[in-house]
Amino acid sequence: MNLKISTNGSAGNNLVIGKHVGGAFAPAIAFAASDGTEVSPTIVGGDDPLGQINFYGYDGNSYALGGYIAGQVDGAVSDGDMPMRLAFYTSADGTESPTERMRISANGHIALSSAGFGQYDDEKVQINGDNTGTSVALALNNPKGYGVGVGLGYVALDFTRARSSSDNNYQMARIMGYNDSETSSAYGGLTLSTRNSGTLTESIRIDSNQRVLIGDSTYIQNWYGQSGISDRILNVYHEGGNSAITAVAASTSNEQSAQLNLAKMSTADLSAFSQLAENEDIGRISFQGADGTYLQEAAYIKVDADGTTGAADMPGRIEFGTTADGASSPTERMRIDSAGRVSIGGTSDYAAVFFSKSSAETNAALHLASNTQTAAGYKVWTGLGSVTPTSGTLSFTIGQVGGTSPRAAMFEINVVGRHANNGASYHALLQFQVFIQLSSTQAVSLRAGGETGISYIWDYATDVSFTNNGNGTCTIDLDIRPYVSTAYWTIIRKSSAWTAELQSVSYS
Repeated sequence: MNLKISTNGSAGNNLVIGKHVGGAFAPAIAFAASDGTEVSPTIVGGDDPLGQINFYGYDGNSYALGGYIAGQVDGAVSDGDMPMRLAFYTSADGTESPTERMRISANGHIALSSAGFGQYDDEKVQINGDNTGTSVALALNNPKGYGVGVGLGYVALDFTRARSSSDNNYQMARIMGYNDSETSSAYGGLTLSTRNSGTLTESIRIDSNQRVLIGDSTYIQNWYGQSGISDRILNVYHEGGNSAITAVAASTSNEQSAQLNLAKMSTADLSAFSQLAENEDIGRISFQGADGTYLQEAAYIKVDADGTTGAADMPGRIEFGTTADGASSPTERMRIDSAGRVSIGGTSDYAAVFFSKSSAETNAALHLASNTQTAAGYKVWTGLGSVTPTSGTLSFTIGQVGGTSPRAAMFEINVVGRHANNGASYHALLQFQVFIQLSSTQAVSLRAGGETGISYIWDYATDVSFTNNGNGTCTIDLDIRPYVSTAYWTIIRKSSAWTAELQSVSYS
């Protein structure tokens, strides 16, 4: 040891270095190093120490090194070129061997690390946690942010840039942590703000309930005509335009696409894949509109488990619901079950396609029509009626297509009835030909054929009426007298020369 300054005093400075010349000349301590001797110095090399301040403490046996600050060569040295870094070393608890914790490199970059340096030399500031994989690399703290109330105790990380020589601290964006409760200081949230048109505005919020709010900081609660619902995890709001979530997949593979996955487990734990029960909801897409106070559901698309589930066995059905005028909640209107059967207006387990309608409705359950006038074409009108035990009326109007001479069209009516007791099907087929003229003359000929399984679904001999509408059209009414619980009817125009047209069909 070349120089030792020691005292037993409890106050004062052991060493004072002063300079009293004014100007830019400050008191200084100089460290000089070379590779060689004092008489014959040689050039220093990479990582050579240029100076060091050591810190010792007595450990009960000797003075142990607790840490030091070192100046080290940080690059290639040449005449007039001496790159250097400052390195800061401390000793962890249980050791007296200091480890580098912080470095200020020759290019002014700052690195904090307990796991090594030099991996990201291009970063202005580099903060590395330890190699346990669980350490916190950076903590922002507001030591005076105590208290209760939303927003209190916030800490923020600002992103700034220079816009001009006089405006070099312009905020572009901010990430902020904040207190998320009016009654407790134990709740925390996170916001991300961006600048648009000169205003720093919150863009995304993650609140203490782990809900994500995009576009607004206020959570909308008025769903399904209720208040206080707090289970909407992702919320996208937008004022003055469309609010949308877009997913785009760019791939040359036919099996890769943009996807929306809705999944359900019968458990409160995401790690337990508990089996779904039959009829349990799997996913739902809800369409809502504001009624002046609340957001009410107008329609939905829903998927349920459509049977007993098991390993590699997940039967499902799709349900479509709409809300009727004057109603406050949707009703199921259509279903595609796990067997591929389609039900409209009700449910069925015996038909590939099943149609049903309320007895109070006057429109047909199904209406298929085509206005294509081709020689080989068909025009089909189909309906399903749950007729009364006494009668139901099937009416259709036929109009003339061009000219003044009689026009003809052939029609075929097929009726299928299902018996109320045994569920057996019965069929009746009625074929007829209609001649229409613009004058009052109407010629109608009928013939029946193909009737099987039941004496009459309707009495075509006595319950067919024709009306001349006086405008080139006539109306035919068929009075259906069923012996069955339901009646399906189909009208097909089969004429090869489309000189008359089936214009409308109604059932009551």
